[in-house]
Amino acid sequence: MGLRDAGRALLLAALSLLLAGCAVFGEREGRIEARTPVDLERWELQAALLASGVHSARARLHWQQEPASFDITFAGPFGIAATRLRGDLEQVEIERGKRFWTSRDPARDLAMYTGVPVNLGDLQTWVLGLPRPGLRSVPPRHWESGPWIVEVLEQQVVGDYLLPRSLELRSELQTLLLRDMRWQLPGAADAG
Repeated sequence: MGLRDAGRALLLAALSLLLAGCAVFGEREGRIEARTPVDLERWELQAALLASGVHSARARLHWQQEPASFDITFAGPFGIAATRLRGDLEQVEIERGKRFWTSRDPARDLAMYTGVPVNLGDLQTWVLGLPRPGLRSVPPRHWESGPWIVEVLEQQVVGDYLLPRSLELRSELQTLLLRDMRWQLPGAADAG
């Protein structure tokens, strides 16, 4: 490479760095600051759920979370095989078709369904894009918890919060993908 070619390459590199610097500055200026959802106790979520592995399914998820309880509905196309879970971390009422029963060990029953242990408390935290309750720093987008690998694939700002738009939970036996996540928060516009 001659001196002239080296000069062009250097000029091109300098221009690239300058433009990249402008782009970064522009993003910072236009970026909306969002909080982690660590203090969210009340929310509503609608999403597409795709499950593959031990159990395969495609369903719509509707999850309404209150400070001490939840109401979760999974339904296949046209409402087929609708299942509703209502309760708290200690006890869950399950309704599937015309059958009703109560689970006093939701983690065990979820493990029977998914083939992998899953704790409802963890699931409530993960769906918010947090690896654990109380995390006040910027959460990672990928983490491991027991047999699960959790990855926030896309994020969105809802009200003042940064929440997942799509989320994947993977284990050796089961994969759960939540996508098209639409959130409703008290006092915030719908997002998704």
